Amino acid sequence: MSKDCRRRHTCGTCGRSHPTCLHEERDKAPSKDPKGASTNVQASEEVHKVMTHALTQCSPATSSIVPVFISTVDEPQREVLTYALLDTQSDSSFILEDLLESLNVVSQPVQLRLSTMTAADTITASKRVCGLKVRGLQSASSIPLQQAFTRDFIPVDKSYIPTKHTALQWSHLRHLASQLSPLLNCEVGLLIGFDCPSALAPLEAIIGGENEPFAQKTVLGWSIIGLSNPPCCSKGNTCPIAQ
Repeated sequence: MSKDCRRRHTCGTCGRSHPTCLHEERDKAPSKDPKGASTNVQASEEVHKVMTHALTQCSPATSSIVPVFISTVDEPQREVLTYALLDTQSDSSFILEDLLESLNVVSQPVQLRLSTMTAADTITASKRVCGLKVRGLQSASSIPLQQAFTRDFIPVDKSYIPTKHTALQWSHLRHLASQLSPLLNCEVGLLIGFDCPSALAPLEAIIGGENEPFAQKTVLGWSIIGLSNPPCCSKGNTCPIAQ
C-alpha cells in the first residue's frame, strides 16, 4: 500500500509532498479593500468609466436647428428670438406654450391625435394658432407659418444646436464659421414641419468625406448635420480642436 511506502515524492515546483506531475497552479484570491470590494473589480469599473466618459465627450452630433425671430402678422415689429428645429419627418409645426404667450396672439383650443416613434394616436390638449411668421437671424425677409400647435416642451437637447465652434472643427466647414452664431441664450421653441416646405427647402449644401457632417442652407440660415467633433485618436483620449 502507498501509505507503507517509506520513499515519499516531493514536488520539484513547490516542495510539497506530491509528485511534480500532479502539481497544480492555483490563482490567489483577489485582495480586498477595507470596504470588502476586490481591487480587481474596482480597477475594471474605473477603466469602464473612463472609456464611457471619453466616448461621451467625443461623439456628440448636431442637427438642423437654426436661430430665428418669430413674430405675428398683426405685430411684425414684436419679434422674439428662439431656435427652430427643421423637421422633415413632422407633418405639422409646433410652438412652445411659453413662447406663444410672449407673442400675445389669439389661439383656439383643440385636441390633437399625436403619433410618434413611441406612441400612436395619443390624444392631447393643445392650442391652434395662425398668423405667425419667422425670419432667419441674418435675413430681412420672413416666411409665414400657416398654423402651429402648442406644446409644453419640444424634446430637443441644446447640445444638438450647431454653432460657429462646430464649423471650426472641420476643414471643409471652417469658412462657414462667420455664418453661424455662438450658442444663444434661448430655447428650442419652434418645430417647423413639412407643412411649411419653404422653410425646409435646401438652397445650398456642403458635403464632406465619409461619416463627416454636411452643412445645409435654407432660407432661415445655415445648419450642420452630423458629428460635431472629429473622432478621437485611437491612441489617446483627447480630440483636436481647431483654433
